[in-house]
Amino acid sequence: TGSLDELLSMDITTKPIWVARDLRNHVWEESFNMGVFMIKPSTAEFKRLVELKDGNSVHFETAMSEQGFLNEVYKNQWGNIGFRNNANLAAYTQTRKFWDEKEAAGLNVIHYTMVKPWACEAAYAKICSLWDIEKNAYQASSSPVG
Repeated sequence: TGSLDELLSMDITTKPIWVARDLRNHVWEESFNMGVFMIKPSTAEFKRLVELKDGNSVHFETAMSEQGFLNEVYKNQWGNIGFRNNANLAAYTQTRKFWDEKEAAGLNVIHYTMVKPWACEAAYAKICSLWDIEKNAYQASSSPVG
C-alpha cells in the first residue's frame, strides 16, 4: 500500500493519542480503533495508565481489551489519523462503497481486523492478495544478490 510519511510527519503534540475512528456492525462509532495509533512516549503517562488500570477506576468494554480501556481514558481527547492510515478491513464488507472510494484515493495502511491475510476467506480475497503482493515485493528486495 502507501507510504507512512504522512503518519510520521503528523504533529502529535496537540492530543494525547492519535488513532482512527472505529467501525462496528456497519456503524461508525464515536470511539477509535487501535490498529494503528501514535502516542508520544512518556514515562509519566505510562505510569498514569498503569495506575488507572490497576486501580479499577476505569470501567470499559473488556471484550475490546486495550482498545476499550484507552477509549475510556482518552474519550473525546483523540486526534484522527484518518481512514487511509488505518483502513479497517471491516469497512470492506460493511461499507463497501466507502472502502472503494478510499481505496481509489489511496490507502497507506490496511488493518486486517476481520481476517488475517494468511488465513483469508473468499469475501476478502482481493484485499488479502495485497498482502501477498507486498510480501513478495519485500522478499525480492531483501534477497541477497549474487
